[in-house]
Amino acid sequence: MNISLYISELLRDYDEVCLSDIGTFYKERTPASFNEASGVFNAPFDRVRFRPKADGDDVLVNYISEVKKISVASSRYFINKFTNSIQQSLTSDNQVELQPIGVLKKGPSGLQLIGNHESPAYFGLQAIQDPSYSSRVRPMNVAVVNEAVNTGIENESSGSASGGKIATIVLIVLLITAGILYIFNPSLFNLSADKPITERNKAKVDSPAAKTTSEPAVVQTAKDSAAPSISAVAQDTVKKIAPAVSSESPVLAPSFEVIGASFALPSEADTYVNLMKSRGIKAKVIEDKRKPKYKISLGSFTTYEAANVEKRRVQSTFNKEAWILTLNDKAKK
Repeated sequence: MNISLYISELLRDYDEVCLSDIGTFYKERTPASFNEASGVFNAPFDRVRFRPKADGDDVLVNYISEVKKISVASSRYFINKFTNSIQQSLTSDNQVELQPIGVLKKGPSGLQLIGNHESPAYFGLQAIQDPSYSSRVRPMNVAVVNEAVNTGIENESSGSASGGKIATIVLIVLLITAGILYIFNPSLFNLSADKPITERNKAKVDSPAAKTTSEPAVVQTAKDSAAPSISAVAQDTVKKIAPAVSSESPVLAPSFEVIGASFALPSEADTYVNLMKSRGIKAKVIEDKRKPKYKISLGSFTTYEAANVEKRRVQSTFNKEAWILTLNDKAKK
């Protein structure tokens, strides 16, 4: 009688089953996993474990008695016979096969169980192949990827340069405006204007007639001398402002990313990137404000047409869900 078969059946409903003089078989939950080498998803399953200590075999005895329609004494007799055969095999071969549970063998720390991973009865759902996995996936074009990276670096450098130019232009305009205001209205700066030359020469004029004739001439001379200086300053100001205002900041070019997947957690995104790299695809993570935040780019392009060609190739080869993400929307407008 194969008692190990009844033990495996009991483990469907019980967390542990004891076998007298041998030990206890119990279940241990194993989480889901993904094999990057083969592209296979393994669902969570219950792995059968073993510990040498046994508290009693009443559950096993009663179950065999009920299933085989025999007495409890007869059930215990068959269990003892099965236990003796296990001990003999362990003494002679240091191991014994318990189908469909696995192999029980002697180890440095006592008896150890090597579970049977091929048994669907105790190890959950069947493994599922990733539909997007293909060993025939062609590697990405390195030249296209390098071009996209260089374009992104140039866009970043031009953006920082345009910001510095704008700040310089604003500073120059403020300085020129302050200079013009000081020339035409110095009172705004709490400074007194220079006295006209006529007042400095009043003490030297003796007769009223001389005062009458000299003052207009001096005033006219002051006006004539001031006019060219003001005009020259205004012209110089216009020359400085004109090239500064006419300069235009460069416009950032849009970037079109072929997205293969998107995740909410960075760890999930890194796992998918490593999977793509193992297949020869140089994928990268794109952080986007829209959720899911972490998107996996399979290629970057400067035109929508080039990105659309790559998207169709990806959809036809290994990922039907690929789509295009446009970055720098303002530049596109």
